[in-house]
Amino acid sequence: MDYKNIIAVNGHGMNVYITGKGSDTIVFLSGAGVSSPVLEYKPLYSLLSDEFRIAVIEKKGYGFSDANTGAPRDIKNMTDESREALAKAGVKPPYILAAHSYSGIEAVYWANTYPEEVRAVLGLDMASPRFALAQAKELPEEKKRAMVERNEKLYRKLCGSKILQKLLKKQTTEATGVLKCGALSEEEKKLYCELFYKNLCNGEISAEQVAATSNAVTASETGKLKVPGYMFISDMKTPMRKTTWRAENEAFAKENEWVISHAESHFYYAQQPQKIADAWKKYIKSL
Repeated sequence: MDYKNIIAVNGHGMNVYITGKGSDTIVFLSGAGVSSPVLEYKPLYSLLSDEFRIAVIEKKGYGFSDANTGAPRDIKNMTDESREALAKAGVKPPYILAAHSYSGIEAVYWANTYPEEVRAVLGLDMASPRFALAQAKELPEEKKRAMVERNEKLYRKLCGSKILQKLLKKQTTEATGVLKCGALSEEEKKLYCELFYKNLCNGEISAEQVAATSNAVTASETGKLKVPGYMFISDMKTPMRKTTWRAENEAFAKENEWVISHAESHFYYAQQPQKIADAWKKYIKSL
């Protein structure tokens, strides 16, 4: 199966995979470091493509898109790149943004800055600006940069060692459960692992992590959400002591009068995709 649909954006290629049919378009935005969004979210979007048009955006540094481009990872530029890629791919708004993890911040900024383009936001255990700002209070920028640098060193070792890849596969390629959920063919599983290590050390991924706080500030400054939303929220553990992932993201959802459901893990889309698909179909019909 060919997942490549490379679109030229600011001199570099971005992949926008399109499938499905329907009058509504669901745009998948990936979490930070998700090496192959078109394969990572297949368990879920394959259950939605019978009723909706699906577009999976692979940002620079992800999936089949160009990497180490030096493109700014501020939220304005990332959002504009995604918008341009969709437009050039012939996918017209309005969109329903399906945001996983880090990309929740992007979805909030997009929905509030261009509300005419966004019909609703579907949060796939997404990080809200509120959570990112709360985390920044407990994790100083210097400490965060040091963590990113340590991770980069570990990733380089992983990419260069077949032994480490085998020893740590439960913490790396098998961590989300996508390889065992039955949605990918053997060929796709092999491709998933290849892309995982190909993209693990890309500069865009580290740059996004460093820019998380400033991007959350920018998104937060856009104010209360101008569009409806539905959030699946897990009890994911974080290094925070004064608050939790669930508490901050749930408070964000309640502030914006969004629907809330419980996710059993951060990777619920690979473990219980049918439950998410059924809930989202029902919600979209109610809009």
